[in-house]
This record gives sequence, C-alpha cells and structure tokens, in this order.
Amino acid sequence: MNKPPKLAKFLLKILSSHEKDDAFMGDIEELFHDHAEYQGQRRSKQWYWWEIVKSLPKFLRESIRWKMAMF
Repeated sequence: MNKPPKLAKFLLKILSSHEKDDAFMGDIEELFHDHAEYQGQRRSKQWYWWEIVKSLPKFLRESIRWKMAMF
C-alpha cells in the first residue's frame, strides 16, 4: 500500500490546530492514494509534498493566530 511521505505528514500534523485541519489531512491523504493508483508512488509523493508546501503559509497563519488567541 502506498503511504504519503512521513516527514510531510508530520509537518502538517504539528502545524494543524483545528478540527477542520483534520478533514484537510484526511482529504489530502485520500487524494494521494488516488494519485498513486494512476501516477505511481514517486509522482504521488512529489504531488503530496507540493500540496503541503502550498498549504504551509495558511497553516502557519492559523497556528500563530490560534496561539495568540489562547495567550
């Protein structure tokens, strides 16, 4: 079974701060499996990393905003 890159998944997990982020994580993993079925493991991992990189600014903003609100 194809699995997303562990480091990318870990980065996403530590930056997520809301329940809606869990839904995003589940969706992107599901899409990864779809990509792997049609494009292969290597291209799917590249795609997964790119999706994580594109999402990082949003997750960083949300994480900082959440931490500031809890302070």
